[in-house]
Amino acid sequence: MLRLSVPDPTETTFDFISGGAASNTGDEALLKLSEAVFSLDPVDLPAARDAVTRSHGPGAMVDALAIAAHFNAITKVADSTGIQLETVADLASEDIRKQQDLDRLRPANRSYGG
Repeated sequence: MLRLSVPDPTETTFDFISGGAASNTGDEALLKLSEAVFSLDPVDLPAARDAVTRSHGPGAMVDALAIAAHFNAITKVADSTGIQLETVADLASEDIRKQQDLDRLRPANRSYGG
């Protein structure tokens, strides 16, 4: 099971913007692919796939997309069962959830008995 491990979640900040965070061209290509997967942009996604194929090879591109697909599936399974966030993850993500009004999507608010 995946867990968020931070020493003090109230002191942790998250930077979801990847601009400038990459250390080389290959890293930048992978970051752009991960962003393009969820943007569903008909231009960005094919360009990002091509960039990863050029920088890391076709196998790495397929692996990266398979990982993204599995994370998406795992989240959907957890959501459908009504699994709650662990306390540390709940605390660490509180600000971003408020900014994006994400708590309105919590499965417990939609599931039977919740």
